[in-house]
Amino acid sequence: TKLKTYLIQEKIPQTAFADTLGMSQPSLNAILNGKTKVSVTLAVKIQGLTRGKVDVLRGLSGPVTSIVAPLLSQYMGVPS
Repeated sequence: TKLKTYLIQEKIPQTAFADTLGMSQPSLNAILNGKTKVSVTLAVKIQGLTRGKVDVLRGLSGPVTSIVAPLLSQYMGVPS
């Protein structure tokens, strides 16, 4: 996944990133391996923490994401 690649390139341990997200490393690992879907809330956190380099929101659909993406762009400097 893009997030897995990002963590490797930036040399960020899964445990540290999971802690920052407020989740366990096994839960993050399940997301990285496609076993668990990403919620909109978690997608926003990931996109913010990676400064838009990992765009998890593009993989989601629905009315909430159409609202969240422009807000990220406006308030966090993350391209929508």
